[in-house]
Amino acid sequence: MKRVEFEKLVDKCLAGNASTNEQELVDRYLDNFQKGRQEWNYLNMGDQDEVGKEIFLRVKEQLAAQQNQKVIRFRRLSVAAAVLAVLFIGIYHYSARTGQELSQNERIKNDIPPATDKATLTLADGSVVNLTDLKEGEVKVENGIRISKRNGQLEYEVTSNQSAKAAYNTITTPKGGKFVILLPDGTKVWLNAASSLHYPTAFKGKERRVELDGEGYFEVAKNKAKPFHVEADGTDVEVLGTHFNISSYSQDQNFKTTLLEGAVKVSRANNSIVLKPSQQARLSGADGSLLREPNVDIEEVMAWKDGLFRFKNAELKDIMQEIQRWYDVDVKYEGNLPEAQFTGFISRKVSISSVLKMLEPGVGVQFSLEGRNLVVKSAGSK
Repeated sequence: MKRVEFEKLVDKCLAGNASTNEQELVDRYLDNFQKGRQEWNYLNMGDQDEVGKEIFLRVKEQLAAQQNQKVIRFRRLSVAAAVLAVLFIGIYHYSARTGQELSQNERIKNDIPPATDKATLTLADGSVVNLTDLKEGEVKVENGIRISKRNGQLEYEVTSNQSAKAAYNTITTPKGGKFVILLPDGTKVWLNAASSLHYPTAFKGKERRVELDGEGYFEVAKNKAKPFHVEADGTDVEVLGTHFNISSYSQDQNFKTTLLEGAVKVSRANNSIVLKPSQQARLSGADGSLLREPNVDIEEVMAWKDGLFRFKNAELKDIMQEIQRWYDVDVKYEGNLPEAQFTGFISRKVSISSVLKMLEPGVGVQFSLEGRNLVVKSAGSK
């Protein structure tokens, strides 16, 4: 495909008129921005930076055209890929010559890297192990259980069924941290930032039970004889073997369980519902009862695990809550903020400055970052 044809397809994607095949084709080309210059076809496409500038200008024009609307939308994944391309190849140096971008650079005076594998492990005896800088290998052997750090994740292995005794451990991720844990039954859990999981080192009895605060994605090892339970925010999620996500940050008071595969039963007080794949259980704001959402956007729910911020008609403060946890910043709001909603995708693998610069025109605000203090105010404020 030639450059002119490619740019025409980008325009169709921005306008929401591209077919599925055309969108996929544009996505594949834009992925090359992220893979480096060795993947770029210079003969057909021309200079990579020049093409990047064209994409950036097209996205910026689309944002400007929609700036007076309450909802800023990127139509399909193709446009999200265009946004990601802008971030990954550093096109902001191109527009930094303007007064607006220079002012932006002045306001965002430092940079903060994205969340990395960070966690602490609290053992049954109360001792705390910092998993962040711990080298690969054995952490501890206790009561027939071997705890190890392998391939960047925490693993439990029963070495002796006779001597294995259940004791409770807690793994905690800070703001700006994430971690993966393999439980002794083979269940794998991905913990998002500012989350904790409390669990036994060996599952004894007729059930497997853990407690979650924050957000985690579970791939539960199948065992029909021993159901797996997750307790979160006074709610019980029961499964036999399935894939699901729970978001239950205590400070948010916004419990959600989303099923990807299998079946789960969600119970709270005297209320219970059974979920099928692509369904979500959440709490009603009125009385705290359980509600079932029949068709949720799985890609939006799982974006955090896949390395994306993915927002759909998201309010500003909901967006900033995710930014705050992922980059470990303190957010302060000044003045009257816009009521705009934002729909779009941004990589979680880039530094905070890239995310803030991309969000500013989309949500109509100005960010000021000094150290880990992030001030948010309306773009019209002085």
